Amino acid sequence: MKIRPKARPLDWLRYRLFARSRPAARVKADAQKALAVFKAERLGDFLLAQPAIQRLVELHGAPNTTLIVSRACRKLADRFFPEVGKIEVALDFSWGGWNWIEARRQADALGRNCFETAVCLTHHRKPALWSAWTAIRAKRKIGIVQHPWTHPGVVSEEHRHFDQSQSYPRHVSPTGDVCLELEAHALVLNACGAGPVAACDLRPRLKRGDPRLTAGRPALGIAPRGSARLKSPPDELVGAVCRQLAASAEFDVWLIGERAQCDALGRLRAHLAGIANIGEVRVCSQWDLGQLETGLARCTALVSADTFTAHLATAMDLPLAVLATGAQPGVFGPWRNSGRQRWFTHEMDCSGCGWRCTRPRALCVERIDAGMVAAFLKGALTGG
Repeated sequence: MKIRPKARPLDWLRYRLFARSRPAARVKADAQKALAVFKAERLGDFLLAQPAIQRLVELHGAPNTTLIVSRACRKLADRFFPEVGKIEVALDFSWGGWNWIEARRQADALGRNCFETAVCLTHHRKPALWSAWTAIRAKRKIGIVQHPWTHPGVVSEEHRHFDQSQSYPRHVSPTGDVCLELEAHALVLNACGAGPVAACDLRPRLKRGDPRLTAGRPALGIAPRGSARLKSPPDELVGAVCRQLAASAEFDVWLIGERAQCDALGRLRAHLAGIANIGEVRVCSQWDLGQLETGLARCTALVSADTFTAHLATAMDLPLAVLATGAQPGVFGPWRNSGRQRWFTHEMDCSGCGWRCTRPRALCVERIDAGMVAAFLKGALTGG
C-alpha cells in the first residue's frame, strides 16, 4: 500500500517549529495522573478509537485518566466517557496554521498536567496536533510512527518524541473486516500493556435500539456529503442507486447531513423527486448525536459517503453501502461488523493520492457501479 503524504508547502518547517512549543519554565504542573490518552481528530476517527480508549480507561481507572481531544469531538467524548477528565486542543491554528502564540498558549495549558504515561492514538499528527503531543509532560510516551500521510521531512524526527513506538501497519486486511487504523490501535495497546488484543476486537459496536422503530414502510437513509468535497458522491450516482432500488421496492428516503449541508441536501431531494416507488423524501440536517442514532435506527438500509455517519451505522450493524474514494485505501475503511456492510470504490491507477486528486473530479467515486450498490442493498429493503 502506498499513499501520497498529505502536506502543504513548508509543513516540514511548521512541524519543527511547533515541536519546540514546550510549556514555559514558569508553568508548573498542578495535577498528576497515571494516563493521558491523546485522540484529537474528527468524529469518525474518535468513534473508531472508542473501544481502544475504553480498554485503557478500564486498565487505569477513569479518575486516573485524562482524554486529550479536539473541540469537534468533545461532546462525543463526554457521551462515551463522562467520568474521564478532558483537555481540548486545536486541530489547526489561525494565520494559515502559523500562529505561534496559539501554539505556546496551548502548550502552557497542557503543561499544567503531568502523567506517568501518555498514549497517542492519533497516528497522523498535523502540525497543530504535533505541537500538542510534544507539549505533553509524561515520563513515558507510546505511539505510532511512519503514518503514510506523514510529511517526509519529519519522519526522522518522530522517534525522538516517543519512548516506545511502532510503525504504522501497511498490509490491508483481505477480508475488509478491519482497517489499518484499528490495526494501529491494537499495536499501541499491546505495547502499553493493555493487551493482548487483536484489531478485530477493537471494532466499535453500538446497540441499534428498539427493532419496532423500523416497522412500517421501509426507509432508505442517505448521507451523501463527506467532510471534504472529494468524499461526496455526485447526485447522479445516488439517484441511479435509488432508481434501481425503486424498481423492486417501495420506500421513503431520509437525507442525512449537517446544518451547513442543507442546500446540497435540498438539491439532492429535487433530483430524487419523481422517481416511481419513492415516497416521502425528508431532509434531516439539524440532529445532535442522540437524534442521529435514533434516526439511523429507523432506517432499513443506508447509503453513505465515507463520513462519521458511515462509521456510526457500521457500529450499529446496519445494512450499509459506503461510496468511498480511493484516496486512502485501507486506512479508515473498509471495516465492518458483519456482512451487512460493504464499501464500494472504483479502482483507479491513481489510488492512494492522499486527497491530492489530479483529476477534475473524483472518478474513483463517480464511476462506482450503481447496479452493484443497489443489488447489495436490495435484500434489506425488500426483506429478502
